[in-house]
Amino acid sequence: MRAVKITEFNPDSLANLQVISDAPRPSGNATHCVVKIHSAAINPIDWKIAALGFWPTTLPFTPGYDCAGVIVELPTDYAGDEFSVGDRVFTCNWGVSRHWDEDDTSQGGCFAEFGAFPLHKIAKIPDSVTFDVAAASALVSLTAYQALFECLKLQPGQRILILGGAGAVGAFALQFAKNIGCWVATTASPRNRGFVEQYGVDKIIDYSGSNWWEDEELKGIDCILDAVGEIDLFPHAHENSIVRKGGSIVSIVFTLAGFEAYKSYYSYVDNFVLHHSGEQLRLIADMIAAGAVKVSIDSIFSLDQDGVVALFEKVKSGKSNGKNILRVIQSDE
Repeated sequence: MRAVKITEFNPDSLANLQVISDAPRPSGNATHCVVKIHSAAINPIDWKIAALGFWPTTLPFTPGYDCAGVIVELPTDYAGDEFSVGDRVFTCNWGVSRHWDEDDTSQGGCFAEFGAFPLHKIAKIPDSVTFDVAAASALVSLTAYQALFECLKLQPGQRILILGGAGAVGAFALQFAKNIGCWVATTASPRNRGFVEQYGVDKIIDYSGSNWWEDEELKGIDCILDAVGEIDLFPHAHENSIVRKGGSIVSIVFTLAGFEAYKSYYSYVDNFVLHHSGEQLRLIADMIAAGAVKVSIDSIFSLDQDGVVALFEKVKSGKSNGKNILRVIQSDE
């Protein structure tokens, strides 16, 4: 089968990405199903791993954490009735708050024609949702959902600042927060103002011309979700009384430091890495099917050498409005 392989970690070139045509097709086992992949989505972590490694990753490695396709083989021990061969499904093949899984195996594997995934990470795709949209939503929607409702414990009517509302995680977070009746502010460049306005946010701060921590209207809000890796996030929020005492702050950038000094003041202040959840994917898929959440797709690339390099270059540029898709099968039905 065709698959993308990272052959070495290289911060200076994408020559370490190779599309091969003779990769062995993965097999299922007692817990894993096999999915024929139609669409996959790239995330910034994919090119960061290609550049620097970051995690305990065995090379050559097939990247990609989001995909959507059709079940072609069920786990050998499966006796349930929720899933069947032929079901349209999607997954976020991630571990529990880390890249590798409970059995210490590296995850990913979505940039290929077939993938083997634990059944508990799988969710069905509603009929009205395309493979592209399902693949585009998995990792980023889980990140936004868990950051808001597990870390920040966001409640209806609260006031929240989401840093980076035009990013893939930020866009989901804006919608989740507005859907439960929160007052939502976000940061965006003038180029992306129209993109975030579509989500009905209450306040947009142009980060190129002003500092959010100096905005008087933000003082005393309930929480902040940082979806960009804001430098000095924690001291800026605390020293300028942006988040009230007992409020909460979370950053999805796991390398961001400095939160330890503020743990006694806030109910939650920390970095965050998502965990897989088939149950939450099902919930989010239903929101998308109902039209309660919009999924934006920027560009679509093909599973060949030129297409894969262009895909990684696109996400590395940071200039996307929405997710970028690797179309494995050239029909998004």
